[in-house]
Amino acid sequence: MGLRRVVLVALMGVMRPELVMKSIVPMVMAGVLGIYGLVISVIISTDINPKAKSHISRLVLLVVLLVSRLEWPLELANAQQPKLFVEKILILIFAEALSL
Repeated sequence: MGLRRVVLVALMGVMRPELVMKSIVPMVMAGVLGIYGLVISVIISTDINPKAKSHISRLVLLVVLLVSRLEWPLELANAQQPKLFVEKILILIFAEALSL
């Protein structure tokens, strides 16, 4: 996901240099998703229901994969139509909210 993100930022710099800073927002959101994972791991380590452990970890993995798959088409759409920035951020926020 890291190299792919760098390629997206570089592509945005070539296509639309004025949107480079906006294309870094999903990287920040991925960091927030990592913090969600840390919080969930602390909750799991405090002896909650064993059946819930596997479901929570699968859900977090699913959301991480979903967000990483959404990055590429959303960034390309943002490069072609900058007015889609708010919609892109809303899609990423709702995808990350699933992990809560």
